[in-house]
Amino acid sequence: AVVSTQSTGTQEITSSQMFIYIPVIHQAAPPAPTGDGVFLTPFDQQYVYSRALGGNTPDEARWTRYFTNLYRALEMDGITPVVSVFATAGFTSPYFGRQR
Repeated sequence: AVVSTQSTGTQEITSSQMFIYIPVIHQAAPPAPTGDGVFLTPFDQQYVYSRALGGNTPDEARWTRYFTNLYRALEMDGITPVVSVFATAGFTSPYFGRQR
């Protein structure tokens, strides 16, 4: 699952939501949600840029370093990213610690 986080641009988080990808074969007529607080949110086509962190959950300094490196790489390619919305995704491998 991907967690999308909205911020003010000053690292103050204003909202968070978890998103699950619906496979292409179900996107034209996705199943209706059955739980309270579960809803479908369509997205327009968008470009997503990412950087893999690897290892266990990083501290704030490491997050900042990875974000800054990604931002600078995009700028060098002439891309100005929108930084008020960001997403994180993680997985937990069996018998190993939390991974991102």
